[in-house]
Amino acid sequence: MLALAADAAEVGLWWFDPVADALDGNTAFREILLGQSGHDDHPWPLAGSTLLGHVHPEDRERVRNRVRALLSDGTGARFQESFRLRRSKVDDAVRVIAAGKVILPEASDHRDRTHKPYLAGTIRAHSREDQSPAGIVTDRARLEAILNTMPQMVWSARPDGYHDYYNDRWYEFTGVPYGSTDGEAWNGMFHPDDQARAWERWRQSLATGEPYEIEYRLRRHDGEYRWTLGRALPIRNPDGSIERWFGTCTDIHDLKTSEEQRELISRELSHRIKNIFAVVSSLVALASRKDEAVRPFATALVQRLNSLAHVHAYIQPHSPLNEADPASRTVLGLLRILAHPYMHEQDGQSSSDSSSDDAKLAIAGDDAPVGAGAGTALALIIHELATNAVKYGSLSRPEGYVAIRGGLLPGDQFRLTWQERGGPTVQGPPAHRGFGTVLAHRGATGQLGARIEQDWDEAGLTVRLTMPVENLTR
Repeated sequence: MLALAADAAEVGLWWFDPVADALDGNTAFREILLGQSGHDDHPWPLAGSTLLGHVHPEDRERVRNRVRALLSDGTGARFQESFRLRRSKVDDAVRVIAAGKVILPEASDHRDRTHKPYLAGTIRAHSREDQSPAGIVTDRARLEAILNTMPQMVWSARPDGYHDYYNDRWYEFTGVPYGSTDGEAWNGMFHPDDQARAWERWRQSLATGEPYEIEYRLRRHDGEYRWTLGRALPIRNPDGSIERWFGTCTDIHDLKTSEEQRELISRELSHRIKNIFAVVSSLVALASRKDEAVRPFATALVQRLNSLAHVHAYIQPHSPLNEADPASRTVLGLLRILAHPYMHEQDGQSSSDSSSDDAKLAIAGDDAPVGAGAGTALALIIHELATNAVKYGSLSRPEGYVAIRGGLLPGDQFRLTWQERGGPTVQGPPAHRGFGTVLAHRGATGQLGARIEQDWDEAGLTVRLTMPVENLTR
């Protein structure tokens, strides 16, 4: 029944056994290959060379190499090839499209003694109606109607980059006469500051075949330059060569303006937060000058405030710390800045000598990128743990220390372990959780989506935070 249906639809079904060099198929396949009357004059199955003999000489080597590559690949790959067939030396060639799959022995009921793969698929010829001038005109009109109903500006270019088509949206947006931006005149529609950059990006795509994508300012019919997203992809022939480029232009001006306003507000807010840190630090330092008894405490407090200010600068994408090397924004890098005041504390004093062997806090292990949102939550958690360690835990003793270790786990998980040793004997979890601890816990479970484990061992507190890696980049 399947073969009868395929014959009725003029779809050829075929299979090729490379071991036996046998090619066969349904009636539609035989007629496509040899013609309405010619297929009965040949014994079936045919040799594979018979098919190649009917392939147009200009396509023959490509088809032969494609078949060899498919049979040697060993992956059961699917394929689609377009080529021309000549039913006789005097007949005009007919273009066909063959599609199918490499059938591996283990995936088929077909078993031959050599356990070799074979090919099976379909073949269909382009009808004369499809190739007639009337059919071409109809198809072109249909395509034109589709392109002109799209809300985006659509354009097309030849393989050499010559622009020869724009839909109606382009002319409505720009207000230029039809055909006036053909060729290379499109670049003159861009803002003068964007023209060279757009040319460079377009020429790179033409040279490499890479997708084209760029943001530029395009002049609207009223003279206003609007931010626009330009994109294009190449359409390739079966041999891999580029036949044509199709592209779009999308007005993103409102979105771009909103982003710029949001960035301006973010910078202003960041500047004000830095000023708050500076003012509070100055007030603490000023108060300590009048009372020597609180000076050690005030010095340590100022260092912690400065550390938090550095963390704020570190996690902000527009800060000087990040503009120099945005890729350096990592979990362990953030923790080193935050933990710096605690590295070498002795009797309430903090030392900045991070090269000595008496480090009170060590950071090691696997690392991961960190975003602004996750960085703020981590900073709050580590600051709370460090503050409690100074008050009640291992950092309250000269011989005490803290080890922080990052670890990448299966399933794209990241674990941060905080381990205290050398402090007072731990009697168990505290009877009451302070505001800072509650806030840090909510940040870990909410913003980071982390699972928190606490081990109140007598030797010291161990805290494990396990979270998805993707949550760290928020």
